[in-house]
Amino acid sequence: MKMKSLKVLLFTAIILLAAACEPYPDVRSQKVAVLLPDASVVDRWAADRQNLETVMDQYGFNATFYIAPETAEGAAQQVEQLRDAIKNGAKYVVLTAIDYKKINESGLLAMNPDIKVVCHDHRQEPE
Repeated sequence: MKMKSLKVLLFTAIILLAAACEPYPDVRSQKVAVLLPDASVVDRWAADRQNLETVMDQYGFNATFYIAPETAEGAAQQVEQLRDAIKNGAKYVVLTAIDYKKINESGLLAMNPDIKVVCHDHRQEPE
């Protein structure tokens, strides 16, 4: 339980530190996109989603959650979700990429350098 609290605290600190660097008077009014895999392969994603929703609600962030299956099609869907989030004005992105290579190849983050990205979890490629 202590590790869960530490992770939530660390996440909140990262978001708030990133927010403090912005010239916005109330960063909580800025849109946050949270992109996660579904829990069909890794059960943990369901708990992480619940914890992140709790933190976002508790601190009043304007967050939208995007969930995609952990498949090749889901990786492509996640790129489209990122595109939609940016189009809808997200200024912060919390990302657990299904396929970081696809996210990078999309160029979406490079084309929008003003968007702050927090990599929620590092995904290991299967060996």
